[in-house]
Amino acid sequence: ATSQDYLDRLAKNYPKSKFQAETRKVSGDNAFAMKEWQTAADSYREYLDLDGDIQERERVGLKLAECYWELEDYYPAAEVLQEVSQDAQSAEIAFRARLLRARVHVRMNDFEIVNLLVKELREEAEIYHARGEVVLVEAEALESRDGPLSITQLDDGPLIAKGNLEVLRGSGAKSTVTTKAAFCRCGASANKPYCDGSHIKMGFKTG
Repeated sequence: ATSQDYLDRLAKNYPKSKFQAETRKVSGDNAFAMKEWQTAADSYREYLDLDGDIQERERVGLKLAECYWELEDYYPAAEVLQEVSQDAQSAEIAFRARLLRARVHVRMNDFEIVNLLVKELREEAEIYHARGEVVLVEAEALESRDGPLSITQLDDGPLIAKGNLEVLRGSGAKSTVTTKAAFCRCGASANKPYCDGSHIKMGFKTG
């Protein structure tokens, strides 16, 4: 018999034991190591439904989300990661949860959420030696940003662009990635190429 068989027997024979949660966690870790993602997810979910150590719950929650990621089950992954990132006592686990959450939302085409998360992640990446991982998220977002782009001219105002946008500086360096931007037409903005409202002060007219 394998160690997993032993754990399963313990869980079955002592359903009210204080070690019940521990058997579920170890079962999940064993399945995770074998890349049996659904089995691992089921065990981790059972663990989280039981009373367990708070720090282990954070770790298990992150592992559960990784299982959902591998299973391409993005909505439950996003829910678990949001909870972990908000409630985790470990700052690094919270960071790792936001990092994976950003990748999940790329797959879900929720680019406004991706932009907000990437902004937070950039500020913390140096602390956790994770600049390369944040760059990976940004690269994945760009790969997913093909699609229609609409440009609207506001009367006496800026150009409004909506769609999957990558804005570059004159040097060719990336300025920002977004799904909506207002671009200056009056030439007076102090934040070119973006509109800062200067057209109102100067009485800019387009007609």
